[in-house]
Amino acid sequence: RERFTFDNFKPEKQLTKKGINDAKMLIKLLKSWQNKEIKLLTIIGGVGIGKTHLSIATLVQIIQNTGEQGYYAPATEIAVKSREFEYNEAENYRKKLQRAKWLVLDDVGVEHDPRGYMQTFYHSIIDHRYSQQMQTLITTNLKKDGKKKDSLLKRLGDRVVSRLNHKGVSLCFEAEGQDIRKQD
Repeated sequence: RERFTFDNFKPEKQLTKKGINDAKMLIKLLKSWQNKEIKLLTIIGGVGIGKTHLSIATLVQIIQNTGEQGYYAPATEIAVKSREFEYNEAENYRKKLQRAKWLVLDDVGVEHDPRGYMQTFYHSIIDHRYSQQMQTLITTNLKKDGKKKDSLLKRLGDRVVSRLNHKGVSLCFEAEGQDIRKQD
């Protein structure tokens, strides 16, 4: 928890003015999500710009300040647990993600999904949370652009992407920046 804070995230580590401005905007958007002004927030950006760091920092801050429950679900965990069919574990996991008061879905789209199973799994979670207007934060390296093979549109489908872009309910923000891990 001490590692992931707003205090140790430095937008100035970005090398360009646009990168610095986008990093500062991410902080503002996460504050809006934390204040429930945005229900579904999707942060799109390259590797190493701080999406995971800021997502965890936000969730930790929410739990510390409100005592409310939150759940951080990295894509690697989702890929494994969504396929644990013995003892109905996948269904129980899906319900856990649907019911979490605050949910962070981190690195959506990194999963290997040749048959489209993950698209269906994500749809069930995001659609439920969208219809209930529950606080959901999604991070991804995928672009919104549907022309690309690895895009939100191709991986999650039209319906989910539409929900992620519903004005007044959700917001999709594409941030530019450099991999700050390479600068240390």
